[in-house]
Amino acid sequence: MKIKEITLNEYGKFNTQKVIKLSENRPNLIYGKNEAGKTTLVSAITELIFGFNPINRDKHPYLPWGGERLNLSMGYLDRRGERFKVRRLLSNNVKSTLEEGLDIDNIGNAALPQADHLSKNIFNNVYRISAEQLQEIETRSFSELQDKLVLNYGNANVSPKEVLARLEEDIKTLYNPRSRGNKQRINELMDRINGLKKEKRDKESLYQEVRVMAEDIERLDKDIEAIEKTVIEKLQLKNKVSRYINPLELMEKIENLKASIPGYGTYEALDQGILSRFETLERQLGDFEKSLMEEKAYLRSKESKMAVLTEEEGRALELEDRVAGIAEVEETLRMQTDYLKQINERVAEKLTSLAEYAKEIFADPGLEIPAFNLQEIQTLFYRAREMEEVKERAWVSGIKLLAIVGLLGYGVWAQNLYGLGVLVIALILVVLDFTDQRRKRKNTAATALKEKLAGLGVQKGIAENFSMMNLKSFESIQDLQKSLKTLRENKQFLQQKFVASQEEYRASFEGLETVQDTRGLGVLLSDARTKLKLNEQLQEDLDRRRESIEKLGQRRIQAREEFEDISQKITRYGGGSLEKGKENIRQFFSVRDRVAHYERELRENHQLDDFQESLGGVDKELISEEYLRILENDLEVLGQEKLEKANRRIQLKTEIDHVISGDTLDVIDGKLLEADGQLEVLTESHDNLLLFEAVLKRADEIFREKNQPDVLKLAGEYFRRMTQGRYTHIMIEDDEKMYIKDRTGEVIGADQELSAGTKNQLYLAFRLALIQFLDQGGEKLPIILDEAFSNWDEGRLEPTLKLIQEIARERQVLIFTCKENNIRYFENYLPEMERTII
Repeated sequence: MKIKEITLNEYGKFNTQKVIKLSENRPNLIYGKNEAGKTTLVSAITELIFGFNPINRDKHPYLPWGGERLNLSMGYLDRRGERFKVRRLLSNNVKSTLEEGLDIDNIGNAALPQADHLSKNIFNNVYRISAEQLQEIETRSFSELQDKLVLNYGNANVSPKEVLARLEEDIKTLYNPRSRGNKQRINELMDRINGLKKEKRDKESLYQEVRVMAEDIERLDKDIEAIEKTVIEKLQLKNKVSRYINPLELMEKIENLKASIPGYGTYEALDQGILSRFETLERQLGDFEKSLMEEKAYLRSKESKMAVLTEEEGRALELEDRVAGIAEVEETLRMQTDYLKQINERVAEKLTSLAEYAKEIFADPGLEIPAFNLQEIQTLFYRAREMEEVKERAWVSGIKLLAIVGLLGYGVWAQNLYGLGVLVIALILVVLDFTDQRRKRKNTAATALKEKLAGLGVQKGIAENFSMMNLKSFESIQDLQKSLKTLRENKQFLQQKFVASQEEYRASFEGLETVQDTRGLGVLLSDARTKLKLNEQLQEDLDRRRESIEKLGQRRIQAREEFEDISQKITRYGGGSLEKGKENIRQFFSVRDRVAHYERELRENHQLDDFQESLGGVDKELISEEYLRILENDLEVLGQEKLEKANRRIQLKTEIDHVISGDTLDVIDGKLLEADGQLEVLTESHDNLLLFEAVLKRADEIFREKNQPDVLKLAGEYFRRMTQGRYTHIMIEDDEKMYIKDRTGEVIGADQELSAGTKNQLYLAFRLALIQFLDQGGEKLPIILDEAFSNWDEGRLEPTLKLIQEIARERQVLIFTCKENNIRYFENYLPEMERTII
């Protein structure tokens, strides 16, 4: 595969079209200063061959600044010489086409078919040789790189040796019978299973102890139940004793209280609130007297504030219904006055315009404009214009004359029947033309118009040269005269209406000396209405007050009658004394409240109807405070015994909870089952890893036996030519280390006695040999040397570049550099070089 040209339309810093042409059979030197775009071009070549990475436009490192897509193309030849062109576009998605002649295939983001035997990773790590990769050799031993070169296609990924080492670590991580710390997963799992089995045995022995303690708890529960039953019986007896001690005491107190009031039964007919009602009536009678006096004084004050209407206010109230009509007449007068003013202004404007037109038209504008017939003037004007237009067309008669002369000449010349006919036609045309000319010689309309205008006093110049503009002035004069006539008629009509409205307006204000318009009438009417409204409010208030005074008087009489009746009742209970009666009644109600309280307590807390039956065989003699203390002591002893047994029960329960804490037997069995399953999975994984380790070791041995000899042989040949025969062979011995043989036959290790420059040559030789091996039977992809010779001296550079010259005849070679002094070496040792500057 050989690249003919690369076109970068939108890629990296190339945001405008950049075309780079390359040689097919000669080394290509691509020179550009730092930041000129060499790295961008290398990336573009890789993506043209293998597709975009990443395929997200916004995350692509070479998206042009401010751009929205990447667009590039490449023309190339395959090994048969067939021409191809690939176009790749990355926008919202990837679009790629491959053209071969007239055939166009859509290849998406796939690699070119000529590169399908390689991955993009191998191309970047093998076919692209950079100064950074060569400098890496100076800091690392060659043995660290030989597996990657010989066995892993130059990839930066792990080698088979590293994979085998990691497999060994994974196997030992799973299981190691010689491990002392037992940190391997299978060892740990087996220890866990053994621990779970021991835990299960211990748990089974503890469950036997729990059964014994459970039987003790059951016995304690029965004892506690018996104690609780005895306590309930004692409490019931205590409640009975407590219940009937109080009722007996209450009944005795009630009898003593009733005996303290002589004639207690006679007082029971009294109303509970008789004394409070007496005091309330006494207070109300005083309040009624005071309120009656205040109301009468207020009534007299309000009656003095009644307003009196004036004579004009009375007249204004008579006109109240006509106020709207008077206001309407007043508004009509105002509008008529304004309209008359507008008519006068418009008449003045029309007269001014009429005077201006008269000044333009008439010879003596000071005189009154004479009456004229506008229609007659218009008719004469348009007829005169038509006759003038006919005169202007007289030149057509000349053409007719020539035609007639031609016809006469033809008739005379022909002297036959046709000639005679033409002669007759010519004579008829002569007669008709003569008649038409006579008719057109005179313009009588213009003369009549001039005489008419002169008779009206029109200026002589205007009368002789009357134009359309003058006619328009006459039309405007007549329109103004008509407008003036209409305005004067309207003015006369309005003046008549104005006089009638004035008479009606003056008649409305007869009898009102201080008021001359509706505004004053409104103010006077508002004052009158306010006085009437205030009087109405005062009258309503007076009526309410009189009604209130009447009701107060009635209530005072009723209160007086009730007060005297209650006074007589109280006096009877005091033996003729009002104060003594009040005192006796107060004492009775105090005692009665206490009796009612005790009786209510008896009714609510004690059923006295079945008092003997509710004792339940309890001797009345036992109902005492001493027997109550005996019962309380028995209850205290029983409570202490119950507490001791309950504490013992809690203790046993706590011990059981402690014994059975942790996982149950079911949980332990579940954990054992889960651990056995995990052990089975890990054992299977361990066996699979052992099998995979054995297979990989064998595959590695087969690969080395098959591929190492060819790659080492070709790399040795390239190394011999680069070193000009100083080193002749490259070998890998049984210890899997690389050795070099020099021309004397001495064998040395690749990591011993080799300078940094020689190591660079050895590394390059391996890379070139590996490239030849990878392209066997397929397309030979281009080699990219990116600053690969920046630090090489001239002695090593000359033989190496000669080798590159030979390789370039079969495979395209692209050499990138930014150092101008290197160009001289390339030109000296690569005479067939094609140079490109970017």
